[in-house]
Amino acid sequence: MIPVIDDYLSDLIESKFKYLRKNPSHIEDIITLSPNKMKSLQAYISRQEVEVIKGFPIKPNQLPCIAILLGNENEEQGGLGDYSEDEDADIRTHTETLTVIESVGGKLAVPYVQLEYKPVVAIQQVFSQAVGQVLPEGHYYIDNERQSLVGFLSGLVEAGDEVAVTYSYRHVSEVSLDTMFEHNFRIEVWSNNADIVSQLYALTKWAVLSGRDDLVTQCGLYRQRLSGADLQPDTNLSPEFAYRRGLNFWCQADSSVPIQEIGYVSDVVINETIGFDTKGGDEHG
Repeated sequence: MIPVIDDYLSDLIESKFKYLRKNPSHIEDIITLSPNKMKSLQAYISRQEVEVIKGFPIKPNQLPCIAILLGNENEEQGGLGDYSEDEDADIRTHTETLTVIESVGGKLAVPYVQLEYKPVVAIQQVFSQAVGQVLPEGHYYIDNERQSLVGFLSGLVEAGDEVAVTYSYRHVSEVSLDTMFEHNFRIEVWSNNADIVSQLYALTKWAVLSGRDDLVTQCGLYRQRLSGADLQPDTNLSPEFAYRRGLNFWCQADSSVPIQEIGYVSDVVINETIGFDTKGGDEHG
């Protein structure tokens, strides 16, 4: 999968600012300001919604805002192990009714059934029509995953009984191209007030830092680093004069792209035999 990091950052910052809007007193625990400026900022946050957008603001009424922009991204040099196989890419569930077979040919020493789809992953339920109940776990087991053989240990099931088996099986295995990217995003704070820009910048930094663990565990963004700088004011939002300060967010993330699906062999059918006559010639039949 390819991560959409814009969405991760946008959702994180929006949730943090919504929290501050409902709990403006918490700002005192985040940044240090003079008492008058702190009261002014708390009042501002509680009444003014700070919009989080993707891309540059194009209208004056979008100020103040936090703009998320892609700075650049680069693929790291590949190496061995760029390809991987996921056997659990497509696991499906199926139910079928089968007749229990008595052990023959030395396959199993107990009554068994052979499921239609292979290979089997797990048995969800076995219902015995002979006794009219679901068999408890431990009364059956998977003897051979690739042949989808299920054996029965309990006297509740005998050869000739009908059982309904619900099971999961692997339909295909997926081969993927795996690589790692370095991503650099700019999180820019825009406002027509220079003081508000610096204060919102500090709160934005808090929002990203406080959500760092979630970005790692839930989004797979590793080795995060932050840096920042003032940006040249924008005069294109006339009549507003927009001050800007940017937070640079750098991280590494894995990207995986499926390139091939491999189906499992479910059966083998022999449709040609080769024999030899007594004169040394071949006979095909």
